[in-house]
Amino acid sequence: MKRILFILLLTTSYAGQSQINQVFDDWFISAGFNAVNSRGTLNPFYRPGEWAFKTPFAVSGEKQWNRDWTVELAINVNGINEGQDFDPGPAPEDFTYFSLDAMAKWYFGRQIFRRGYDKIDFYLNGGLGFFTIDQSNVSVNFGGGVLFWLNEDNTFGLRLQCIGKFAFNNADSGFDNNHYQWGLHAIWRLK
Repeated sequence: MKRILFILLLTTSYAGQSQINQVFDDWFISAGFNAVNSRGTLNPFYRPGEWAFKTPFAVSGEKQWNRDWTVELAINVNGINEGQDFDPGPAPEDFTYFSLDAMAKWYFGRQIFRRGYDKIDFYLNGGLGFFTIDQSNVSVNFGGGVLFWLNEDNTFGLRLQCIGKFAFNNADSGFDNNHYQWGLHAIWRLK
């Protein structure tokens, strides 16, 4: 009898776990644009007309591992024109901006909106990044954003996000220092 109860409990646990994994086992991909704000200020909205926006391409893959949490790997490419104001001063030549970021995201929109409303979701994210402009640097990243689902089954949407990137070697890094990165991306849920 104990063996039968043990087998029944084990089977029920496994079936329940596989159902949970099926519900929260989605992948997301996104592509879009980014802008880099390195104006030497704590204000992420400071002078948007002067942000770096040269070949501003972004792609990412995101894996949902629970109802409210995902893990994302993002690649961003951008550029800075010669003479453009970019902290710590005007760029002496054209530079290419490249970043690779690994972050966890917490979607908390369900905590704000009433049940059954799932077309808008807010999230906070944080993690580590690698970026290069003139040299290379590693950063701790914190940010957030909003996701708008545009179709009935929530498989296509748009998201707007801002990430603060805090460089490990900020004091001696020249152009590769603290900055904000804005993004506007189309996102697809793969089921």
